[in-house]
Amino acid sequence: MANNPNAKDNLKPFEKGDKRINRKGRAIRGFDALRKEWQDIWSEIMFDGNGQPIIDEVTGKALTRLRGRMRIATSSRNHQEFRTALEYAYGKPKEEIDLSNSDGSLQKVIIEYVDSENTTPAPASGATSDKKQQEKI
Repeated sequence: MANNPNAKDNLKPFEKGDKRINRKGRAIRGFDALRKEWQDIWSEIMFDGNGQPIIDEVTGKALTRLRGRMRIATSSRNHQEFRTALEYAYGKPKEEIDLSNSDGSLQKVIIEYVDSENTTPAPASGATSDKKQQEKI
């Protein structure tokens, strides 16, 4: 329950014409305004050094910032940029991790813990003990 002693007095049901009712849904501010600004920027037409609009060779129309950036991404040597362009165009490929054996059963991993105080570590493969090295000398 709320700490306010008048909490129950503040609970009023909506009435017809109540100004607290938001009939239009979420207010347009913050992120929506930023999204609109980005869309306006991406839809701007690009111009060359002489002030003439750049014409898209494929469509014959003026080249927008977004379409120009998309063309750069599809011809990029940057692997990640090209991959992102493909994923936006055709969808991200399905990624699966197969944990089964060749017979279709799942692998079972067993981890055994050994008390390190009572055991001595085994030498690494290819390593020789100090006694064997002394015998060789």
